[in-house]
Amino acid sequence: MLTLENRLALFPAQIESLEATLAVRQSELREAERSIEKATITAPFQGRVSEITVEAGQFVRTGDTLLGLDDISASEVTAEIQPTAFMPIFMAMRDRINPPSEGVDPATAVAFMTEAGVSAELWVSLGDRSLSWPSELVRMRGTLDTDTATMGIVVRVEKPTISQPELHRARLDSGAFVSVVFASQPIENAITVPRSALRHDDDGAPFVYLADAENRLAKAPVELGPSIGEDALIFDDLDGGERLVLSEPAPPVIGMALDPVAVPIITAITASVASTQAK
Repeated sequence: MLTLENRLALFPAQIESLEATLAVRQSELREAERSIEKATITAPFQGRVSEITVEAGQFVRTGDTLLGLDDISASEVTAEIQPTAFMPIFMAMRDRINPPSEGVDPATAVAFMTEAGVSAELWVSLGDRSLSWPSELVRMRGTLDTDTATMGIVVRVEKPTISQPELHRARLDSGAFVSVVFASQPIENAITVPRSALRHDDDGAPFVYLADAENRLAKAPVELGPSIGEDALIFDDLDGGERLVLSEPAPPVIGMALDPVAVPIITAITASVASTQAK
């Protein structure tokens, strides 16, 4: 009888001990569940794994790098361009937009170029095919490259890894070598002529020789614009239907008879091109 009473007296203490043990185990379970949740890492953006620095079963500590993930929503390319090669595009826009009075710095250059109608297009050569992607001007590097003295203009391509079969366009992978072509909008009241056709009189004023309707030498003063490569812009003075004399007669006499020989001329202005590597 006494033994039973002693056992009954111990039951409350045993129950409290078991309840305390249960509380500890439940706490450990919750901690384990939280650890499992932390073991699942969800990327904050859609990307592609570019590097893995751990192996399955490896113990990692807080702050360890597990992998590298590239954002595939867009790619940025830094086009390296000589300032002298890009300046004619700004000069060609002189009648379309006025630069701000405080000047154009790297922070405002992209906005100024966009307002001036400058666009960018990215090209990739694949054997005998050339593929292009429309690009957006994003920003400009604040300093020139110390080795090449080039300025960097960053352009952005949206969704580069999504192929577009209807445009016969493959995906643009990171690390591909590309070319960035910058172009301006067509310039009103301006035509392009070869620089070799330009002449200057004794006062330094520019002019060109023409062949008139009777195949005789004529002279026309011109307002000279910027030069791009082997071409030059002429504003307002010519209509575009004249016959330009490329080789200077020796000696040139206005009104002298000519024997014109037609020469095909490409009148498009070559845009600035920068080869670089997609990142």
